[in-house]
Amino acid sequence: MPTSKEEIENVLILLLEDDDVVLQALNALQKFKPPKIKGKLIELLQHPISVVRKQAKKLLSKIE
Repeated sequence: MPTSKEEIENVLILLLEDDDVVLQALNALQKFKPPKIKGKLIELLQHPISVVRKQAKKLLSKIE
């Protein structure tokens, strides 16, 4: 069964909550640039890991 783009986006958005894979999820979301994650990206600008903050800022600038 083919997986829809929206389903993939939703899984990746859920993975933003997991510190073990948040960076990989951000990298994958760069392909989709879904506007619905803007609020979550703003939250990630306060993440304790600097590279996560940097990637969140980068993705946020691409969807604004």
